[in-house]
Amino acid sequence: SEDELFLDLEEEDAVDDVDKDFASHLGSSSNKKKKKRKKRKKKGGRTAANEPKEVTIRPEDQERTDRLDAWLANGAHMTRAQARNSTLLFDAASVGHLKAAKALLEKPGIRVLKENPTHPEKFTALHYASGRGRVEVVKLLLSRPEIQVDRGQCSPLFVAALSGQSGSVKLLLDSGADKDKADSSGSTPLLVAAHKGFADVTKLLI
Repeated sequence: SEDELFLDLEEEDAVDDVDKDFASHLGSSSNKKKKKRKKRKKKGGRTAANEPKEVTIRPEDQERTDRLDAWLANGAHMTRAQARNSTLLFDAASVGHLKAAKALLEKPGIRVLKENPTHPEKFTALHYASGRGRVEVVKLLLSRPEIQVDRGQCSPLFVAALSGQSGSVKLLLDSGADKDKADSSGSTPLLVAAHKGFADVTKLLI
C-alpha cells in the first residue's frame, strides 16, 4: 500500500551510520569495537578514524532508494498528514536521492528543518546529507531560504567534520557555517577532524 512507502523511524534504523558516528563521539561505542580498531592499527590496517564514511550504496541504502523510486513512480502523492509525519526527506538526504529530495521539497507541509525525534540532537535532513557526503542534496538544502546552516547544538558542519566529508564541509563553510561552534561536549569541528586524522577537513577548518 501507499502507506508502506513511508519510513517509520521506530521500526527502521534510518541513516544509522551518521547516528553511530555521533554516538561514538560521545563515547558510547562498545569496548569490543575499540579493541578491534586497536588490533587493526597494530597490523597496519587503515581504520575508520582516518578515512571518511563511504558514499557507495549499501544494502540498506538500496532499500531506501527503492522506496523513494517507488514513491516517485506512484506520482509522488502525499497528503498533508503524511507530509507532517513522513521521514522520506531523511532517506533522500541519506542516500543522496536528489530527484526525490526535490520532489519532496515541493510538497505542502514538508519542512526542511524537520527534526528526527529519535535523535538526541534532533538531526535534520541537512545533518544527514552532510554526514554522508551527499553534496548535491546538501547544495539543494542550502539553497532553501528557510535553512539554518548552524541548526542545533551539534551543527551540520560538526557532523560533516566528524565523518570526514570535506565536500560537505566546504559547502557549509561557503554558506556561512560557524566553524568555531562547539557541540554539547565542548568539541569543535576542527578538534574532531584533527583528532580523527581527516587532513583535508582540518585544512578547510583552520
